Amino acid sequence: MRRALTTSISIGLLTLLSVGCAATSDRVEGMRSAAGELRGDVDDTADEAGFCLSLARAAAAIESGSPATAEEATEEALARAPDGIVDDARTVAEAVRDARDEGDWDPDDPELTAAVEHLTETAHQTCAPG
Repeated sequence: MRRALTTSISIGLLTLLSVGCAATSDRVEGMRSAAGELRGDVDDTADEAGFCLSLARAAAAIESGSPATAEEATEEALARAPDGIVDDARTVAEAVRDARDEGDWDPDDPELTAAVEHLTETAHQTCAPG
């Protein structure tokens, strides 16, 4: 009888422990998931910051007439551009590359103007503090 009672208590304790361990495991998995989401948010923020900085560098280089720096910065902006504006970033990067290679810049090109306007709009939304 004592052996049966001990066995019942042992089974009961094992059941309680397994339930407790499952709950702890679920909490740990939840924390891992939250940490992964946070890491993703940090990576996204770093990409946005890099994109914004490269756009600012490109604009300053274009203004100052530094084609090598402008090309480097526009290529970096292209590499970090959010999905919705990759084509616009590519258009600007190609125009800067062409300007360097050919020594000519057509600021009135309609495709370039539209790309710059869209990049500027996105930069105001993405890069503006607050």
